[in-house]
Amino acid sequence: MPNEREMIVIPKSLIKDNPNDFALGSKVREYYYNNYEDQSEPPNQWVCKYCGRDTSDIEYDYLQGTDHLECILKTNL
Repeated sequence: MPNEREMIVIPKSLIKDNPNDFALGSKVREYYYNNYEDQSEPPNQWVCKYCGRDTSDIEYDYLQGTDHLECILKTNL
């Protein structure tokens, strides 16, 4: 993707219905994949690189980026 810039159009309701930036980003990504890509489901970006499990439902206090603190500590001990 070298210097590729493309504009997409999203509905205004997407922004109004999602005042939380985190939720909005998720909805924009979902909208993009549903309307501009051939993928049936957007890739999950919330995966711990140490254990490979989903971290999208874990509280921020227990994460370092998208990795479980537990996994990081186990790896560094």
